[in-house]
Amino acid sequence: QRGTFFLSHPGIARDEESRTGRDVTRSRETLSGLAMVPLMTSRIWPILQVLGGLLMFFSLTYLMPIVASLVYGDGTWIDFVLAMAMAFAFGAILHLLGRSKKRELQPRDGFILVTLAWILMAGIATVPPMLVIDDLSFTDAFFETMSGLTTTGATVLTGLENLPPAINVWRHELNWLGGMGIIVLAVAILPLLGVGGMQLYKAEATGVNKDSKLTARIADTAKVLWLVYFFVTLACIFALKLAGMNWLDAICHAFAAMSLGGFSTYDSSVGQFDSPLIEAVLIVFMTIAAINFASHFLAWHKRSLAVYWQDTEAKAVVGLLVSSTLVCALYIMASGVYPDFLTSLRHVSFNLVSIATDCGFASQDYDKWPIFVPLWMLFLSCITVSSGSTGGGHQDDPDADLGATGLAGTQETGSSTHHCSSSYRRERDSGVNWRRRAGIHLSVHPRRRRTHLSPCGFRT
Repeated sequence: QRGTFFLSHPGIARDEESRTGRDVTRSRETLSGLAMVPLMTSRIWPILQVLGGLLMFFSLTYLMPIVASLVYGDGTWIDFVLAMAMAFAFGAILHLLGRSKKRELQPRDGFILVTLAWILMAGIATVPPMLVIDDLSFTDAFFETMSGLTTTGATVLTGLENLPPAINVWRHELNWLGGMGIIVLAVAILPLLGVGGMQLYKAEATGVNKDSKLTARIADTAKVLWLVYFFVTLACIFALKLAGMNWLDAICHAFAAMSLGGFSTYDSSVGQFDSPLIEAVLIVFMTIAAINFASHFLAWHKRSLAVYWQDTEAKAVVGLLVSSTLVCALYIMASGVYPDFLTSLRHVSFNLVSIATDCGFASQDYDKWPIFVPLWMLFLSCITVSSGSTGGGHQDDPDADLGATGLAGTQETGSSTHHCSSSYRRERDSGVNWRRRAGIHLSVHPRRRRTHLSPCGFRT
């Protein structure tokens, strides 16, 4: 009777029903989760297949330090060969496992793939430093390689001039590969593996112009950008050699200058050379690297320097660097840090351009300068470089867009809504770059709806 009472009591019956409902819900969630496993697997394998191709391609980058080791006889070539074999084998396994599940990459796949590629490439790149440098932990090695690939330029190593030449070449090659973006380089190679590179390019590229292409095919666009990058780097190497560097230092510092990564073969950085000519060469090439590489390609293609004059970003970058250098040099001289204007101009110009372009070379201890100058240099590092360059920070193109939007809004104050709408439509239909005029361009995929902010308000 007591059992019958408890089972027949309304409150207990409701509890039993509630527990039964929760159990059913949990069972459904479990079954749903188990059903999602094959779906997730089917999505991840094509990504891993392309990732394997990237790692196999990345293994080829070990050839340069291998050659450097054989030339300089530092005995580290076997460590790089081992790392090369590991990278290629790991990439080949991933590529073969996902080969039968190949499909076209989606935008979200591109972001996942680029993230995994950077992490794995930085991780595999730690093998040679850990084998060669005594007591170097994986954490320090990973920090060094990730700093190189992302062109951050920070280092945990000391006694850089005493490192084996091949290790220094490897550090600076990582800088150089990360400058233009090894993913963009891989986009040019992926068609050989039967993989399209558009989603990779979009996930890797920066700036509001990343949807535009210099050529009809995105792989050709990647090749064009890397060819320009390669030949300008060659010019920098020969210029530094003529300025007084040996071949090892010229190659390493050219890689760091063009990538705006800032690695050096000396603890004292460029200050080790104490050469105005070397500093002048680096100033020129750091400025070149801070300008959109599409402009460099167009200038070469048209055989005309007028392209730079037509590029508002390039004019803004050069104008900001020149004006800031002159003002800061006068301020430093007036503060009595250096005895004359030319000495002040030399040291301020090099260090200001280096910091403003996010490169990070140093020739002086500017911590001892009046506080205004280092703070202004730090501020410039946030806004100076162009979109489409190898620099970091908040790039100039969005800043120019914001200024253009404000100017357009000021000029059209007081105009009627009809006039504003019709003029905006005429600009759009006439082929003018109305995305820049709009100021804000939010886009996830070309086929999806975009929200723009025109001088007249939001348009979708």
